[in-house]
Amino acid sequence: MGIDALEKCAQMLQLREKLLEVEENRIEEADEILRNVIDEAARNERSSIS
Repeated sequence: MGIDALEKCAQMLQLREKLLEVEENRIEEADEILRNVIDEAARNERSSIS
């Protein structure tokens, strides 16, 4: 492989790392939203029981 090809590979790997980081952040945000929805539903359930 030439140097240009290796540099392209390195760039592609960096882009892939960035994309994975973005995806991980989205998953964490979705998890937090889901936890909040579940907590709110549990609070509503408790308040409707009492």
